[in-house]
Amino acid sequence: MSRMSGSMIALIALGVLSALLMIPVLSFPLMLLFLPWIAGLLVHVVLIALAVESLTGVRPREFILIPILAYGGYYAMYAFEGYIVTRKSAELRATNPGQIFTFDPSQHSLVTSGAEALAGTHEIPVVYEPNLGFRPERHLAHRLIPRAHCGTRGDSQGRVMWMGVHFDGKLQNGVCRLRMAEAPPHNVVHATKRGDETYNFKPGFLEQTTDIIFGGAVIGVYRTASIWRLLPVPMIVIGCGLNGKGPGPDCGAEFTRKVIAIDAVPDRVDRAVYDTPLSVMLGLRKYTAADFANFKGYPQNASGLARAAEERTRVEDSVFTDLERILDGQDLEPPFRMGYSLALNPPRLAPYAARMVERFAELTSSQHSVNRQSRADALATALAALPRAAFADIAGRIFELIQNPAVAQRYVPLYVRAAEAGPQTLPFYQTALMVARPDAALRAAPILAICRIGHADSATIAEMKRRFAEDKPIHLYARPDLLVALVKLGEEPFVRENIKMIPDRLQGWANLVLSGEATTEVGPNNCVGEKWGLTDYLAPAMAPVIEWNGGWKRRAGA
Repeated sequence: MSRMSGSMIALIALGVLSALLMIPVLSFPLMLLFLPWIAGLLVHVVLIALAVESLTGVRPREFILIPILAYGGYYAMYAFEGYIVTRKSAELRATNPGQIFTFDPSQHSLVTSGAEALAGTHEIPVVYEPNLGFRPERHLAHRLIPRAHCGTRGDSQGRVMWMGVHFDGKLQNGVCRLRMAEAPPHNVVHATKRGDETYNFKPGFLEQTTDIIFGGAVIGVYRTASIWRLLPVPMIVIGCGLNGKGPGPDCGAEFTRKVIAIDAVPDRVDRAVYDTPLSVMLGLRKYTAADFANFKGYPQNASGLARAAEERTRVEDSVFTDLERILDGQDLEPPFRMGYSLALNPPRLAPYAARMVERFAELTSSQHSVNRQSRADALATALAALPRAAFADIAGRIFELIQNPAVAQRYVPLYVRAAEAGPQTLPFYQTALMVARPDAALRAAPILAICRIGHADSATIAEMKRRFAEDKPIHLYARPDLLVALVKLGEEPFVRENIKMIPDRLQGWANLVLSGEATTEVGPNNCVGEKWGLTDYLAPAMAPVIEWNGGWKRRAGA
């Protein structure tokens, strides 16, 4: 019996693998194992094996025509694509304009959807992009700034942000990018794009048009194109995928392609300096690496830097003005992350404590007020951020409110801080600890509340110790919380004896807590386990003292 040839083995393997890949239910999991690409490689194995076997006499010489025709056909298509790309490029270069407008930054403001990229690649002091989320400006401004003038912190509403700049694939250490909410101050030059998106695959050319609009009229049109091009070395993918046109999948084999941009810069333009539609039409020079190394900035940006420096204070003042309006009963829509903005300044919040808790009570008891939930959420974050002295005056009222299960489950930080009302709250939390299911919405909140109270009856302590030492995954989430509570309750020797119950990744955290490094007037680690779950923001009054920052360390300022 003759031995099976290599080409036949590869062909059988290709057939079996292709059949499996054509089964829709198997196609996706097999794709995760790269089997569609392995099937494509098997096609090459079959063709190359046929060529070798025909040349060595294993198969008739005529069989070499199969790989010749296969590869010849592919490279014929590849060459034809190269021809039409060259022809398209010549057409675009011949019809596209050069500079059509003298852009003067002291007289004009450029508005375009590509502002972020343009500010970091071409010589222009500031570029604007439309953004309706920032009011009243309705625009974001992007500036390239010398490192010496770069800030490190923005404002709590995200109106000012400082970002790094990459150029030619490298982070530029001498500059940063300032992004801030700002309306264009000068006569606006609009740059708009229309046409195909490059991420959408379709046969033929993907064409885009960039229009320059000034004074309500289109003064320049620049066409660009790209194409999903065959690769120099053929790669085949076999399998099934969703086509977006019907309920069933598309199955088959296709060549891998890569999208490439077609050169559209006119021959009369120095493409090393002017390389994009906006760069060419507006005369905006492209930066070089040397420009970044010696970047001095633009004098026109001095006023923008001054506004950026003032924005943090202005935003805080604005948010506190909105707080006054909410406390006065107005149904306004809170600004973005209002609770976070308020909680950044707990001392300034303190005088509002009594009014905030009463307005919070109104909002959580009514179901019909406009923007009720978002205002209640903002007030809850602010209330949880109050300094201990200010919170002490309203803790009893908060304790009354969290008797409502809906309030307790939505505002867990307030549920825990309500324990600061005093020892009279202990029976409530002890009952919650004893009867609540381990997977309930409040989870370990009663444990943290008892930690803040600082004592418990013997039955509660025994239950907490049992849970800590119990070898059941259902209670694993609570062990860090149980650790801080048991230490606060005087059970540190027990915790040390059972420290192995803490997961290995938290051993460093546990050692810092047991060493006293994390102790505050509230309790170990501020009576918080490893970390809180999802919350808007936790001010120092509730934030854990130990945090992960390349290692377990005491939080700065804690």
